Amino acid sequence: MATALERPRARTEGLVIKALPDEVLVHDLARHRTHCLNHAAAAVWRLCDGQRTPEEIARMLTPGPDGRWSDEAIRLALDELAGPTC
Repeated sequence: MATALERPRARTEGLVIKALPDEVLVHDLARHRTHCLNHAAAAVWRLCDGQRTPEEIARMLTPGPDGRWSDEAIRLALDELAGPTC
């Protein structure tokens, strides 16, 4: 069974979210910072519900050039989203 760290959950409280045609802006009200998520990062972020593993997230995303998103690409996106300012 996967632990909480293996099933990422996107923070939703204290955020103002604005979807634009090519990106998603996420403003953190507590830290007074705005993050610009490109299409790929926004797709990963939206799927981080605390129920899915990175592998499940990869399977749910639109396939990449090689037919699917690599686990490494998903983990990189998750690492970036979990950084100190996200």
